[in-house]
Amino acid sequence: MRFGVLLALLGVVILAACAKPPSSESQIPASPLVPDASDERLVLFDDFSQGNGLLHGQAPSRYLQSDTWRPMQGEWEVKDGGVVEVSGVDGDSRIVIEAGGADRWIQADVVRQSGKVGITFRYEDELNWFMAWSDGEDLILARQVDGKFQELKRTDYPWRGQKNPRNMVVLDEADIVQVGVNGRIILEAIDDSLSGARGVGLFNRDSSENRFDNFIVWDGSPRQNIDATTGPPETLEQATSNGRLPSGLAAFRYEGPRSQLIARFAGRELKSQAFERANLPAGGEIDLLRVDGGGGRIVALNVILGSLAISSESLESSRITIFVDGATDAAVDSELVDFFFTRGLPAGEGLANSWQSDFVGVTNYLVLRDAERPDGRIGYYRFVDIPFEQSVVVRLRNGDESNAADIFGQVEYLSGPPYTEGEPRFSFAERHIEARRIEAGNAVELLTVPEGEGFVDAIYLAVQADPLSSFRWVEMNVVARFGDDDRPGFDSSGTEDFFLSSWGWSSGSYARRYQGHPVHRENGWNAQYRYFPTGLWFRDGIRLSWEPGPTDAAEVGSGDPIKLWAAVSYYTIPNE
Repeated sequence: MRFGVLLALLGVVILAACAKPPSSESQIPASPLVPDASDERLVLFDDFSQGNGLLHGQAPSRYLQSDTWRPMQGEWEVKDGGVVEVSGVDGDSRIVIEAGGADRWIQADVVRQSGKVGITFRYEDELNWFMAWSDGEDLILARQVDGKFQELKRTDYPWRGQKNPRNMVVLDEADIVQVGVNGRIILEAIDDSLSGARGVGLFNRDSSENRFDNFIVWDGSPRQNIDATTGPPETLEQATSNGRLPSGLAAFRYEGPRSQLIARFAGRELKSQAFERANLPAGGEIDLLRVDGGGGRIVALNVILGSLAISSESLESSRITIFVDGATDAAVDSELVDFFFTRGLPAGEGLANSWQSDFVGVTNYLVLRDAERPDGRIGYYRFVDIPFEQSVVVRLRNGDESNAADIFGQVEYLSGPPYTEGEPRFSFAERHIEARRIEAGNAVELLTVPEGEGFVDAIYLAVQADPLSSFRWVEMNVVARFGDDDRPGFDSSGTEDFFLSSWGWSSGSYARRYQGHPVHRENGWNAQYRYFPTGLWFRDGIRLSWEPGPTDAAEVGSGDPIKLWAAVSYYTIPNE
């Protein structure tokens, strides 16, 4: 059996077990998949089926290309087709076997009842090792070198006592370690310490009820071993700094290795639907993309509007709407200038302007000059990750009273079925407000998701306050509250600080990879955006607001009102 085919089968088993979010119970088939012994890269597979008794000095049950099991601490015993640590020793218990080289894939099925459970690897001796484990509340990756312990990464990952196993995976390469549970990469660290140590095994502490099964080791680089045709198991390559991103393009746009991106989508065709010089009458609509009867994901949008009467008003009244899988509620229903982060560009003033970042920008900008020369043109692009299971519609509406004579549009999407059950769904929310003053203790709501799990992907704020110097809106705070907790779980020290440009925007307009200030005008217009590389994650709903800080004056603004346009793109995980 080809290795890539085997990985695909493994992916099917893992996906069947973990289609729901990490907090859900997992189902692993009672009969484990048996790897093919003919593949020389398979180092070890032990389903602990050789009766009952101590595991000490015992060879793996199948396909040995390695050592025998040896306990470092505790008493490890085979019971009913699994292995448990039964000593009840007060401290760490590890059982280790030599397997594989500097690059390998290690996995085990784990039933955690209490205490701590995990996988040890790069094990050299009691003073030198790596471990990944759960303590029930967090997932932790740590090392000990020359007896000095160091915690490398930790993240919230509830793993209460359960009856069904979860599949824990360590992707160990010479200079990088990735740790996943149930098909989701949760932790990643760059570290080449002890990369030559060959010991791997199981870890247990403070419980004699935890159970381990189906211990597997593959030799060779996990990334290099991905078959170019079938691709990796569907969710195992969601590898960024903490893996809390939707599977798909967005999982790789933040520092994701290009090789992983290519491997993930190998064999899935990149398609596009394009318009050239289409006519869009006043008040009319045109579908930039329509796909029926096939899954995929939108990855990029490009729209160029050419008109005899393009202006700020026409741009701000034109809308983009995206419907996914026949839903009546649109995933995106936004004015163009907000979806493409461009509200406040100086149209109608005889100025040319364009700006580009990695994910969103303006590439073609020629504005209305004057009444005698009413020519105009503007081009937008945005890279996104909008998965769909069966259908998607991207619709453009001309809200102006004049015809848009030239519409150029191209929407790119990956065909095939990359959407999986439980995968985060994309949404986009707008908020427009006008306030003469915002008193201390009051909050302007930007986004409310009442319950459920997901994360905020990007935030865009456009503010008009004239004259700018008379307002203290730059000291407004972007605040996130999670679940029912009224205390800020995420807080900023001012608007300019939240968008990572402390002490105002003295450098004028700019665009960066994750954040920027593309609109900076003396008449009070300012617009800024920020992407979250790892997502602003929430477990049980989120309330996102813009509000005065606790040390600010009793009110922000006087005289002319502040006008605020806010847009938030975010993902939620369906309760399926």
